[in-house]
Amino acid sequence: MIMGWDAANMVARRLICNEEGKLIIDPSEIFEDPPTDGEIGKAPNSNWAYDHEHDTGGVAEHYTDIKALTAWSKRYATLTGGTYTDYDVTDIDFLILDASDGNIYLKGLAGGGENKRLYLFKKPATYNIWIYHENGYALENNRIHTTNCDTQIVVSYLSCHFEFVYHNNRWYLDRYLLSRSEDLFDNTPIDSRLSKGITSNWAYDHYVNASAHHTRYTDDEARAAVGYNGTKYWSCLGIHFDALNPASGGLVKTNTGYLWITADDLSIVAHVSLPHGADVTSVVVNGNAASESHTWSLIRINAVNKTSATMAGDDVNTADETINYPTIDNDLYGYFLVVNELDTNDEIYSARIVYTI
Repeated sequence: MIMGWDAANMVARRLICNEEGKLIIDPSEIFEDPPTDGEIGKAPNSNWAYDHEHDTGGVAEHYTDIKALTAWSKRYATLTGGTYTDYDVTDIDFLILDASDGNIYLKGLAGGGENKRLYLFKKPATYNIWIYHENGYALENNRIHTTNCDTQIVVSYLSCHFEFVYHNNRWYLDRYLLSRSEDLFDNTPIDSRLSKGITSNWAYDHYVNASAHHTRYTDDEARAAVGYNGTKYWSCLGIHFDALNPASGGLVKTNTGYLWITADDLSIVAHVSLPHGADVTSVVVNGNAASESHTWSLIRINAVNKTSATMAGDDVNTADETINYPTIDNDLYGYFLVVNELDTNDEIYSARIVYTI
């Protein structure tokens, strides 16, 4: 017989056993479902454990994907105006830089661990953010290594974000902070620089006043640059001429370029085309010796009323450099050469006009 003490009633009681002699115990005395906060004399039963294993959502709230992704953002702090050499970010993942009340001078951070990443956000504010490279006021393992190995400044009006990555006892800035206009643009072009643009100010000056950046061509220099100045030449071969009077027959255009006259008293004509504004300085028609007894003329014709004027003239093979109405006006006039009353076996080789423009 096994006896047990009933402390509540202060008496001994007989304990019951089964046929195998094992003590029969009421499970509710030592197990419960569900667990109770603060209960240290009982344990959850197997049924509760089974439910817990197979339905975590029914027992405790678990992380969703969104909650897991955003959990880090709940570990944040805000830095305001001042100097920081050892601000502890051991339990910080997200650092807000608020320079509303003064410049922030960031020289070092404590609490780094290998491969720890610290996300920083700078919002627009009144003052600037200064991030110092390897600053001596910070402890060796709290220092910041900037991308360009120099102090980087994020100006007040900008909003930006960047990261620090801790490695080999240093915080490494993960990018070059393009925060100032001089980081992006030159105000004067630099030869071979491909990494920056030019300021709008320079472009405006260049557009409004080209001479502010380079010497402007004078009119004479511009003409010289395109070869549109000095002495020029117009020429044609004899075969350019056609019969004028009589208007057909009496000539042969040879395959060597000269014109062979096969009748007497034949006048010939050739159209002349010169640039508008050109000044004619010399004219000549060339031929064989027999043709030297005949004369040539440079004529201009008014395109509106057909009135004509002789600009130059002389014997074949003799140039005339005394030019009447020397300036070409293609707006009002047309121009042609005439060789008068050639005879059989006369030959006209070419004509040449010298002009300036």
